[in-house]
Order: sequence, then structure tokens, then C-alpha cells
Amino acid sequence: MKQKLRRLFRPTGRMYFAAMLIFCVVELIRNDVPGAIGFAAASLLLASYSYIYKSATRTGAIRTIENVLFAAESAGRGALSVMPIPTLAFSLSTGSLLWTNDAFTALAGETERLFDVALTDVLPKFSYDWLLDGKTELPAPYEFRDSIFRVRGSAIRASYDEGWGVLYFEDVSELASLRVEFAASRTAIMIIMIDNYDDFTKGLTDIEKSTLIAELDDAIARWLKPADGFLTRLERDQRVCILEERWMPAFISGCFSLLETIKTTRNHTGIEATVSIGVGRGADSPLECYKFASLAIDMALSRGGDQAVVKDKLNFAFYGGKNQAVERNTKVKSRVMANALNELITDSSDVIVMGHRFADYDVLGAAAGVVAIARILKRKVSIVLNADTCLAMPMVRKLMQLREYDGVFITPRDAMLVSNNRTLLIVVDTNRPDQVESETLLQSITRTAVIDHHRRAADYITGAAFTFHEPYASSASELVTDLLQYLAQPSVLHKLEAEAMLTGIMLDTKNFTLRTGTRTFEAAVFLRRAGADASEADKLFRLDIAQTAQKARVVSTVKMYGDGFAVSEMTDAGDRVIAAQAADALLKITGVKASFVVFALTDAACVSARSSGDVNVQLLMEKLGGGGNSNAAAVQRHDLTRAELMTQLIACLKEC
Repeated sequence: MKQKLRRLFRPTGRMYFAAMLIFCVVELIRNDVPGAIGFAAASLLLASYSYIYKSATRTGAIRTIENVLFAAESAGRGALSVMPIPTLAFSLSTGSLLWTNDAFTALAGETERLFDVALTDVLPKFSYDWLLDGKTELPAPYEFRDSIFRVRGSAIRASYDEGWGVLYFEDVSELASLRVEFAASRTAIMIIMIDNYDDFTKGLTDIEKSTLIAELDDAIARWLKPADGFLTRLERDQRVCILEERWMPAFISGCFSLLETIKTTRNHTGIEATVSIGVGRGADSPLECYKFASLAIDMALSRGGDQAVVKDKLNFAFYGGKNQAVERNTKVKSRVMANALNELITDSSDVIVMGHRFADYDVLGAAAGVVAIARILKRKVSIVLNADTCLAMPMVRKLMQLREYDGVFITPRDAMLVSNNRTLLIVVDTNRPDQVESETLLQSITRTAVIDHHRRAADYITGAAFTFHEPYASSASELVTDLLQYLAQPSVLHKLEAEAMLTGIMLDTKNFTLRTGTRTFEAAVFLRRAGADASEADKLFRLDIAQTAQKARVVSTVKMYGDGFAVSEMTDAGDRVIAAQAADALLKITGVKASFVVFALTDAACVSARSSGDVNVQLLMEKLGGGGNSNAAAVQRHDLTRAELMTQLIACLKEC
């Protein structure tokens, strides 16, 4: 209110004009016409003078402001011209240059400023779509004339693509170089383990042993010499090297050649040395990097050794591993693992056994062995099974006739209902969480154990309280039988349980012809003493007439690729059992080293792969997103058709 009053009584021309009009009215009221005319004339003259004066003042002020702005604009243009940051202006509609400053003119290698030249003629492969989209910086650095630039800009436009834009080029070559050097100088840690140290040095004198180990150390040092890293011995069979990340691409591109060169060192009996390599890289600290390396070497050993595994923040990468896993004849580990499983089951309220989806005879055999162990320890036990997808239903129906198996087979949903915080979940014949019968059940139970013989995958089950993982073993049934030998006598097993376990071994060894070792036959002897009949087990693998005809059709479509790769395609309704048996039959063809049968299920395309031992089919199937072991592997893809999977398989075989 005070401000309004102050403005109202501020002395201005309007106030004087109002006063003159009041006097004029007064004079008219007094009938003084000449006086009123005089006041009116004076008021008119005063108003005219005030208007003319204000107009002149406003025009002068505008001219002054325009002169100041023009001077500032001229100074700005001059500053841009001599500014050391390369700058240009261009048309958004035509993409042609309108103006460049001295710095950009020199950068472009020109002597005169560029005008009406296409922007892409000066800056190859440069796009300004980001500027049209309202962004102020080029998303990625731009390389131009051996330099790296960060490009910023602004647009003044009448519409989306009409107007003009300004670009500023900041040279960040030195910063980019420092960034590259920083990444290259990051720490990488490599753990090298001599796989067969005990067998390699067995029976040697101290002098002979020292000589051989010195040869191995020399071979390792020569391989690592270009990296100029720090190499030291941690244990008798373990070496650690700390090196810079810049050398890792060379080792990876060479597929860790030490894996092959080390085999030239042999002991007096002809046994060649093999090593496993675990590498940790891309960590935030040296301690985390060492943890990565430790996980990598554990992964390499769990996959059979004689390979390199690289671990970073995201995943594992595998190199080598083409040879068969070597059987360890020591029984110490089996006895220790049996005691550990005994304690774990005893400390649990109940036991649930679960295998992989599409459970086969090896899953059922291993599960039957666990049921026997739980029965010995007087713990309630259940087997999670999907009857609609199980491939071992003939043996399941036999076991269900036993009194001991009344209510043992349950669905995943029922398992969720009966489990509690003391339930022990034992996963058999797989180590991948995405392949179990029920991943939800695996996630909901906190106490887990894993018994498996497949090479460990990158996405293996973590956090298990008990893990018995031996890639040298023929089957999960063999591993469970190995544990049973330290927990019970053969007489404790029921005859059908023993036959189920023997059937699992026979399935994965192809009737004791593949992946068999002394432990495999020891397990078979134990089961035979328990009453298992191999002839009864063999009957479970027989096919009916229709299945036999379908198998013959699949075999008849075989085509050869590369060096001994036999590929067939099942064009009619897919059947896992037929595909697996057809793959086995293809191996009996002369010259076939590995066989592959491609087939389709209702919701997935699959490959069943088999090897005679010359080719590691697990490595091939891992490239396609599958897994398994060196002699038997498979792929199941829900995102591909059968034809698409066949194309990828053939391309993969041609690369071998």
C-alpha cells in the first residue's frame, strides 16, 4: 500500500497536467472563459512537450543499448575466432558449414575458414543426430586426425531440423591415453597348479624329483617371461604370478599355450605333466583379484584339470580342457566325504533328493542310493520327480512296489509343503541351478548338498553345505555307491535299489565301454554283491518296434562334417531316449569321432551329443548354451527352432 501511495504522489508530468486541468475546470465554473482557455492551452503544450521529450529519451536509450550489444557481440565473435578450442557452426537442415574458428581451420588442415562445405566431408563418419535429439554431447569420443575429441554442442532452431548448430571439440587424447594405461596396468593374478604332482613324482629320488620340478618351473618361467610378472611358489604343486592386465590378451589369444608345452616334460615312466591355470582379473582390489583366481583354479580342477579358467566380475571363461579327466585312485576323499554326509543327514530333520529335469536312470540310481543312506540313518526321505517328463519310469514303477518306497516319490509342490528349516536337499547328477527339477525348491531350502560328475559350469550351485564333485567319475550313481561303501554293507541295500544304481552306471558308461575306471568296476562289484542283476538292468534300455524303426530313420539321415563329426536330424516327433540311442549308434560307424542328433520338443530345440573319447563334446555344447561331460553332452534351447539350432551346430563344427 505504501508503495502504491508513493507511486501515486511521485512528481511527474502527469501530475502537473492533472493540476492544470483542475484549474481549467474551476475557471469554467467561475465563468472565466479566457482563464479556462489559457489553462487548457498550457495543459496541451505541457502534454505535447512531455510526449516529445519521452520519445526522444526512449530512442536514445534504445540506440545506446543496441550499440552496447553490438560491441559485445563483436567482441564475442572475435573471442570465438581466436579461442583455442576448435569450434564450428553449421546448418541443421543442409549439414553444411557456416563458420569455423581459427583453431578448427588449423585442425582440418586448411588455411582459410571453411564455408558452405558438407560437414561429413570435413569430419568423416560424423553424425549430429544427437544434437537434433536435444543432447549436448556426442555419446562417444570422436577420433579425428590422430586425436580423440569430446564433442559438445548446442542447437538454435526454428523446427526439428531447421536452424543452425555450434560444435566445440575438446582434445582428450591425453586423458584417453591415461585411461588406457590405467586399464592396462591393473593387476591380474594367475595361479598355476600341477594337476598330477603325486603321480608325476611317485617313485623318484629327491634328486630326480628336484630335477623334474626344476624343468617344470623353467617352462613356466619362460612362458611368463614376456609379462615381466612376479612369480613365486606357494606350495609344492602351486605357483602364483602377479602381472599386469596388458599381457592377458596375448595369453588368451594363445589359448594359454603352457597347457600344451608343459606336457613335453615327462617322468621316467612316461607320465607327462599337466597343469591347470586359474586367472583373476578386473577386480577392484588385489585381494578380490586373488579370490577370483582361487575360484578360477577351483573351477578348473572341478572340470577335470588340464585347462585354464579366467574369472572376472561377471563370469568365467574356459580354455583347453580337451583331455579326459584323470581318475584319482585315493580313497581318502571318499571316506572323508562319506563321514561329512553322514553328519549332515544326521543333523537334519528329513532329506529331499532332486535331480535334473527329464530325470534319467542315473538320477534315479543316485537318488535310490541316497534313500538307502537316509534309511540307515533313520531319516525320512523323499525323491522329487515329475512323472510326465521322467525318462526312467519303468524303474520308478518297480521301486514304488517296495514297502520302503511308499510315499517316497513326490512332486515339487509337495516338497515345498513338507520342507522346513532343517530339511536337507541333496541335488544329484547336475550342478546347475537352472537344470534342476524345481529351481524354486532349490532357492527355498537353505541346507543343500550336491553330488555330481559333470564338469562344473559357470553358473553352478553355490553355497552348498556339502559338495561331492568328481568329473573323473562315470556317473552320479558311481559316486553315491562310493559313499555307500563307507556307510553300509551291501546287504543293507534292497536288490531293486542296487539294480537302479547299476542301471545308472550302465547308462552313462554305455555298458562299461566309456569313462570307466577302477572305481567304476569297484562300484559295480559292490552293487553285484547287493544283488543287482546286469541282465535285468539291460532290459530297461530295450526299445519297442516303433521306437526301433524311428531310431533307424534317424541314423539313416546321417551326414558327415569336418574330421569325423556325424550329424543326424530327427524330423518327426522328438524323443530324448531315441535321440540319445541314435547318437550312440552313430558312434559305431567307422571314422566317427563324435555324433550329434538334432531334434525338437514341444517348446525347445535340442541336441544330443556323444563322443568316443577323441573329441570333448562338452566344450562344443557349451558354445551353443548347453553342457555335460566330455563323452556325453546336450543342448536345449527355447529361443531357437530345430533348423536354426542345426545351422548353429554345423557352423560350430566347421570351426573345429
